[in-house]
Amino acid sequence: MIIQELIDFLQQIAPNNLKEDYDNVGLLIGSPKNEVKSVLTALELSDEVIDEAKKLNCNLIITHHPIIFRPFKKITSQSYNEHIVYRCVQEGLNVYAMHTNFDHVFKGTNYGLAQQFNLSTLKPLRKLQEYYKVLVTFVPTHQVARVRSALSQAGAGNIGNYSECSYNVQGYGTFRPNEHSKPFSGIKNQLSQEVEVRLEMRFPAYLEGQVVSALLQSHPYETPAYHIFADHSTQELYDGAGIIGDLPTSYTPKDFLKIVKQVLKTPFLRYTRTDKKKIQRIALCGGAGSFLIPDAIEQKADAFITSDITYHTFFDVPRSLMLIDGGHYETEQHVAQMIANYITQKFDTLIVNVSTISTNPVCYF
Repeated sequence: MIIQELIDFLQQIAPNNLKEDYDNVGLLIGSPKNEVKSVLTALELSDEVIDEAKKLNCNLIITHHPIIFRPFKKITSQSYNEHIVYRCVQEGLNVYAMHTNFDHVFKGTNYGLAQQFNLSTLKPLRKLQEYYKVLVTFVPTHQVARVRSALSQAGAGNIGNYSECSYNVQGYGTFRPNEHSKPFSGIKNQLSQEVEVRLEMRFPAYLEGQVVSALLQSHPYETPAYHIFADHSTQELYDGAGIIGDLPTSYTPKDFLKIVKQVLKTPFLRYTRTDKKKIQRIALCGGAGSFLIPDAIEQKADAFITSDITYHTFFDVPRSLMLIDGGHYETEQHVAQMIANYITQKFDTLIVNVSTISTNPVCYF
């Protein structure tokens, strides 16, 4: 199989449009036309992970954290990330990243963490909003069905349980083709007119590129006229940031901290004191999730487990919530196994390995 086949599947699991704007996901190194020998999944790239891939004869590494996060101006191996990218190219390795898009999909990073705590009644801690735009174009009457169908296949015109939703008004357009034109109708250098339908269709904002491409490929005019407007309506998705659910039973704060250490395999936790006598409703966000503290409070979580919490942030949390910093690596270390499981369930003949290398840069003493 080629990498593009695997990419198409991974896009179904965690579409790139679910990523944060600052993030960099997808195929970062290599070509989608390359053949997949075998796959290695890892939390992030390192020299040791590359060595492991070579030993296992893997030519595709799928990571959670992207090795190319900020733009490079050069690749000279002067910095660690430059060195890793340079080495991957030298070794003929392809690299694909699933980061905040996998964090935001409901059955992604946080769902896997919730399963380790045996949480039930799961729902996103903060649901994502999908934003829309409206395409307006003008099509000859007898070509409208063709263009509408192409736009629909590109993702436009879906409203709830209905597809190919559009608004159509008939009128006529005028144009004067010059001597260099190849008009669909009309005569060069003469003012012409065509009976047209003003076609309007709504589409998710992230699909703008493929919707416009579908329009240009299906429209009969040499240079079709079209406009794109912002649609200020939004739709709440079931995907989102973080997750919240309930433990099978309640625990004292001390006993719950013991469970957290056991699940995350860490000797060290930072946490805040709480007035709660029992802990049962749990909010989770693998990686840095301080921005979700207000959501955890609003949804009456007894405890919120995340990482990268600053000193002053601990001060801002009320005693009704136990805030726990479990470590960035520790709260995401399960992701490589999750991605591997998804792939092997779909492609049972593809060899998928999970990295055994700990890439955690933090040491405890």
